[in-house]
Amino acid sequence: NIIPLVPGAEGQAKVAYETVTKLDPQGPLARLFLARTAVQTADRDANQIQQLRANRQAAAQIKQLEDEYTQLLDTAKRYLEEAIQLKPDFGPAHFLLVQVFDRQGDLASAVQRAAALAQAAPNDTGLWFQLGFLLYKSDDRPNAQAAFERAVALDQNFSNARYFLGIIYDGNNEGERAIAQFERIEAWNPDNAEVKRILVNLRASQPALEGIVPP
Repeated sequence: NIIPLVPGAEGQAKVAYETVTKLDPQGPLARLFLARTAVQTADRDANQIQQLRANRQAAAQIKQLEDEYTQLLDTAKRYLEEAIQLKPDFGPAHFLLVQVFDRQGDLASAVQRAAALAQAAPNDTGLWFQLGFLLYKSDDRPNAQAAFERAVALDQNFSNARYFLGIIYDGNNEGERAIAQFERIEAWNPDNAEVKRILVNLRASQPALEGIVPP
């Protein structure tokens, strides 16, 4: 839990979980947590890289962090594949593996895995949202729309899914449907300035994200 905040914490976590794998070599759970440790450390590296990019003199440090980031994600993938080999129906490992593929820029593998997970657990709103988001990133808007609509059908209060649905409807020139999504979001988030700005844009027949950084 403190990996994002305390340098060196990842090493202690890794030692602890590796001890668990030695004591319970057939247990998949410790491998999942080893993978999570690697992913959290990689995310911390990614944040550092982003902060350093403005400093042209930090090229060597950036390269070192980028190499470490790549290695950490490869390590996470290896642990997750081991966990899945031990327990093929281990949902959390499959779910995290999708996120690792996404971080590696392998959207095709991420989408393939996410689609299989969503089909295996058709009533899991989080899985449908994750699939929709990956499809959205892949610029497959029709299938992303279907996934977000499934998530909303399962949970009427799922604001994040409605947000992306509204953006997609707007891109389809379905302004009224887009407005309906953002009005529902506004009802649950009355102080959200971005949602209010989007509604102003849509009601003025402008693109939803006019003057707003895309998600």
